[in-house]
Amino acid sequence: VQAKHRLAEHYMNWVLEIAEDYAHRGMMIQDLIQEGNIGLLIGLDTLGLMEEGLTSEEHLEKEIRHAIRSALDEQEKSTGDEITEKLNKMADAISELTEDLGRQVSPDELSLYLDMSLEEIEDLLRIAGETIEVADSPKA
Repeated sequence: VQAKHRLAEHYMNWVLEIAEDYAHRGMMIQDLIQEGNIGLLIGLDTLGLMEEGLTSEEHLEKEIRHAIRSALDEQEKSTGDEITEKLNKMADAISELTEDLGRQVSPDELSLYLDMSLEEIEDLLRIAGETIEVADSPKA
């Protein structure tokens, strides 16, 4: 246990260096470091089971990178699911408002109806492309 603790401390700066390789990909550096530390601990636990031909350092790096990439993949999936949910909510709101008002709705009306910023509505409309029709926003 104490040896594992010392090894973990020894490789902490290495985790930071590896985490920095993944910076600016949608996660804060602290979260990347945390995931890297988890990978380091897993790597230390599985040193006896490592692939033949790998050095201890290669095995640890592989586990650190795997943990960080898995966290990034999970966040990306989560973000995609969130956007899909918002797009569906917006499409439903457009249908309801169009039916109630008897005309196309404006992004401003959607913003008020969905309690979202106009910028967020416009971003979602750009993502949706031609699949959702709304009235043009009046230009200031």
